[in-house]
Amino acid sequence: RNGRWTCSAWFKEHVRYEDDIDHCRLRIICIVKNNGGHMKITYEHADITKVKTNAVIIGLFSNLDKKRTWVGGAAAVVDKALDGIISAMLESKELTGKAEQVKVIPTYGKISAEKVIIVGLGKKDELTGSVCRNAAAAAVKAAKRAKCDEVASIVHGSGAGGLAPELAAQCLVEGTILGAYEFKGLKSKENEDNGNEIVQLTIIDMELKKLAQFKHGAEKGRIIAE
Repeated sequence: RNGRWTCSAWFKEHVRYEDDIDHCRLRIICIVKNNGGHMKITYEHADITKVKTNAVIIGLFSNLDKKRTWVGGAAAVVDKALDGIISAMLESKELTGKAEQVKVIPTYGKISAEKVIIVGLGKKDELTGSVCRNAAAAAVKAAKRAKCDEVASIVHGSGAGGLAPELAAQCLVEGTILGAYEFKGLKSKENEDNGNEIVQLTIIDMELKKLAQFKHGAEKGRIIAE
């Protein structure tokens, strides 16, 4: 409301709890316009492997140490659930973490999402908001090509990347909205992109305290992108 929320008022209006056997999921919902329609943005305090969606998006740095310790955070959780396929692709150099490199991997039911989209973030010490924005755009374009309607993403840069949570969420939403946009005014039906329209973005984090910061950053990103 006019861009201002007290924490308590905002949570009362936008938060609901959904109980399940494995974890308590916190979901916050807001709506942004996209391609003449609407993109629903939800925030979930949840295990990334338990989020039901067409695809989960994770980031990958390119500067790896000798122990391959890039496999941390959400990437490590997903890699383990998929029996080390991400590590194997890294070893074979099919994945490098180069900025905006994207790979789409089917999960075959090993996690709740149907696919995993891995997007390169480049060198960790060179990470910026612009890099995260471009990565988000590249990932959502890949999701459209993969016929996804809904995606879930970690907030690139908000953890090991060292960006402030609000800025990282802002860049994620900016990139997602801009990457999902497609001008169709001059295209014939024969030449239209066969990709789907992304109708929902779920932002995931295991730290409950970051949710309000993410929401404020996402709202800034929405305003800028539109």
